Amino acid sequence: AARKAMQHKIFHGQFALVGGSMDDLMTAFAQLALRIKYAREAHPDWQDKGKGWALGVIQAEMDELCIAVAHESRQRQIDEALDVAATAMRFVMGEHL
Repeated sequence: AARKAMQHKIFHGQFALVGGSMDDLMTAFAQLALRIKYAREAHPDWQDKGKGWALGVIQAEMDELCIAVAHESRQRQIDEALDVAATAMRFVMGEHL
């Protein structure tokens, strides 16, 4: 329990250094969790694809984000940024292995 409390305190302190509110952070994490869930349902075929393949998926999402930033609404930009983050997190979690 003490370790968890310390981690929580460190997390809050680190987030405070970069600015923003905890509510904003928690909202962003909730959006990311939902996007990962959606991505897993829509694209369940990540296993055994390898790191090169996964990097290609992340790059394709980055390309879509670049287009959104240049030409589309703020909401579309957020949606594409969440897609980038979700694919990157799937990589971090080793779903491509």
